[in-house]
Amino acid sequence: GHSQFDKATLKALDMDLSEFAGEGLYLDKELQNTDEFMIYMEAYNVARGMRLTSLLKDQKISDSFQAFFGMTIDEGLLTWMDRGFAFALYNQNSVLPGITLAFDATSKPETARTIYTKLDAQLAGLIAMMQSQGGLNVNKKTEGEMTIIALDLAAYSQIFAQTLPGVDVSKLDLAFGLTPETFFVLSTQPDFSGKYSSDAVRKDSLYGDALKSIDMTDEGVTFINFPDLAAYAKIWKRMVDASDKKKAAQSEELKALNSSEDTEKDGMPAPQVPVVSEGAMMLAQFIDIAEKLDYLILGSEVKSSDEIETRGYLKVK
Repeated sequence: GHSQFDKATLKALDMDLSEFAGEGLYLDKELQNTDEFMIYMEAYNVARGMRLTSLLKDQKISDSFQAFFGMTIDEGLLTWMDRGFAFALYNQNSVLPGITLAFDATSKPETARTIYTKLDAQLAGLIAMMQSQGGLNVNKKTEGEMTIIALDLAAYSQIFAQTLPGVDVSKLDLAFGLTPETFFVLSTQPDFSGKYSSDAVRKDSLYGDALKSIDMTDEGVTFINFPDLAAYAKIWKRMVDASDKKKAAQSEELKALNSSEDTEKDGMPAPQVPVVSEGAMMLAQFIDIAEKLDYLILGSEVKSSDEIETRGYLKVK
């Protein structure tokens, strides 16, 4: 598709689309791959887009950031978010998906390093306080300039098992910091490692096949892996089904205790709890569609200060 934006509107927003012109895909050659990544997105100069959001214009947020980091949001974040940006969503067999955000921080590596150092120090203090109060079991380690935090949820595993049979929610991981390539990364991916180029996203067979179907990825790409997305939706479906089953059982118990209300009340039948909820039906429909597809990939290229061209390919099984 070809999109041409109104020049007057762009001028009013102080926006020039050529500022989003990138150098082609490159973070997908570095970011760690897993067997079950559902969505991958790569773009350029996310800082320019962030400057247009109302969130950054909120004075309370600006004041809080400056008090915490000793610099403005523009100085502390946006100065090194003007290059490549990537987002990946993983199915890690849990209701919580794995998420990875990566920014090429080579524009201002020392500023990115300052942000990391202050975040690491604040979290260290928070974890020490939690452990002294006998709260959650949290382990923290540092590898180079990467901090890895593991939150042990084993004590709550039995609670999760009642509604999510076979789903592992025994721990929650968080990794953040700078890689040797000066990429600022935030990830909840288990066993995150900075040594990812040996098994990068680009080497995934389905993603690699999708890239060959389009030749327009200079300014970014969006890739959706439907088989793994369907597998993740099934996890939520199991949870919703378990909830529906529990509600139905409770309804039967109430009817047994109040048999007189089981027929009529004020001339109307007693309300019934549906066996299958609307949420379960919507998930089933989505899974049915997703299992018929392989992938969707969209690529874009900036043509001028007010023009963007986009191409996409949807592969059906």
